[in-house]
Amino acid sequence: MLWLWIGKAAWGLDSTAALNESSQTASSLMEQPFTIGVDPKTFVSFGGTSGLSLASEHGIFTGVEASIARVNGNRSIGINGDVLWDTVLQGASISVGPRFGVLMFALDGGVGLRTDFDAGVELGSYIRTSLNLGFVSTHYRFGLWPEADELATVHQLGVSLRFPQQLGYAPRTVQE
Repeated sequence: MLWLWIGKAAWGLDSTAALNESSQTASSLMEQPFTIGVDPKTFVSFGGTSGLSLASEHGIFTGVEASIARVNGNRSIGINGDVLWDTVLQGASISVGPRFGVLMFALDGGVGLRTDFDAGVELGSYIRTSLNLGFVSTHYRFGLWPEADELATVHQLGVSLRFPQQLGYAPRTVQE
């Protein structure tokens, strides 16, 4: 009521309709707040990885990896998995675990199985830090295999090339 009286005294407004119209115009000019990153979306990415395998012996590894992640602004959470061939082990390993990311940094870890096809399957774990640079990411991975007779710890420095695909993507259309 005070605003109506001040409006009438100052500008000669006779009703609240003029005040309502001016407040609606001001609110229509306001936009959503500025955010860094993307709106919440789900991505599937897949690709290849390769690098150096450092343990008591040195070699290389190569393989494929895939992940599914929910990206919200500059944060992501998801699941990552990979299958690798390691020349130090002379065998294959498979691992899967959760992945957490902020901006271009990510951390994932989980459980892994590896075999050299002679001694059987060994259960272990890993943790990996990544620096994502678009389609390419670099990473350091530490693997721990407590039941192993040899190569109980493995360090890997690698590069991954991934191709992300947004789930439920629909291209923008022109509105008339």
